[in-house]
Amino acid sequence: MVPRYLLFSEPVIPDFMEIHCPSCGGRWKIASDSAPGVCKCGETFIVDMPIIQSGLYCWTQAFRERGGVGEQYPTIERDYLEKYDIVHVNYTPGHPNYIESIRNALGDKTSVKLVANVDYAMSMWETLNPFNMKRQLNMADLVFHVESMGAHALGRFLGRYVPIIPHPVDTRHIKQMPRSSRDPHAKPLVTCQWHRYGGTWSSYYFGTLGLNCVKFLTSFTPPNPQKLVNLETLFERVIPAMPYEQYLQTVLSMATANMDLAPDITYGRGIVDAAAFGIPTVGSESVEASRVIWPELTVPAFNHSAVHETTKKLLTDKEFYDKMATQGRDRSELYSCESSYYKMMEALYG
Repeated sequence: MVPRYLLFSEPVIPDFMEIHCPSCGGRWKIASDSAPGVCKCGETFIVDMPIIQSGLYCWTQAFRERGGVGEQYPTIERDYLEKYDIVHVNYTPGHPNYIESIRNALGDKTSVKLVANVDYAMSMWETLNPFNMKRQLNMADLVFHVESMGAHALGRFLGRYVPIIPHPVDTRHIKQMPRSSRDPHAKPLVTCQWHRYGGTWSSYYFGTLGLNCVKFLTSFTPPNPQKLVNLETLFERVIPAMPYEQYLQTVLSMATANMDLAPDITYGRGIVDAAAFGIPTVGSESVEASRVIWPELTVPAFNHSAVHETTKKLLTDKEFYDKMATQGRDRSELYSCESSYYKMMEALYG
């Protein structure tokens, strides 16, 4: 039986979902706190909508896709919490006592598993109080991290095993989305991923100088930390952050290639989004998804020559490009809802 899962977070997903039976073809709309369940014919219902943003929030989809309950709501009401088998908390400096509050509400004699993760980039751990972090995390039944270096660091810090469990990406829905068509005679489009905690524009600009392509700086969140730089003069478009599904359909799906040169040690869910589309990504060696999915396209974040040569090969060698596109679609499944779900189940229940 699939556990009932609650993400302790403000609800940012619709309060309904649309499902269908792959055999009978019937379609229904049900409440978001319901299990999709099994049809009378014996087939597990498939969730059609909503498409949930990759990363933390997508855990709700991971449990729904297995036929269980996946919900988001922040409450310390014991009766509500005990409706679920798993309560999951994302530990951050902004939520320093969530875990303790939930543990106090549930008590120690409960069947509810309290799961916590830290997916803060390690370069930002200077904002975490280590004494409070250890106290809070040791109250959880399971602590995990989304990438390997963070997991090893947490394990050393806590003195316990910390598994690597990447947050899920809804690869099934992304693969079903049509790719936006572009003029076949137009220049290749390269989407460049902006990271809000640092001005990640320079390697995109300098690394692609001299290449015959169009560059979109995507998911931009002002203010620009580089106050003296007019980014709109360096990229054909600077596209602000937008709703996830809109971004997939109107921006990322148009791309010939993608770039994510974040210098931080991160998981890289945006790379997995692109991989599910079959859009090759030139990524930083500090981003784990880049090393896993496309080691051939992984470069040091600020090595402009390596960025240039790798991107040039991708845009000019069709055989190489096609191989990377197929490799991305295949390896994106390592981060799918199904893959992440089974990793968590293994870590919790063995």
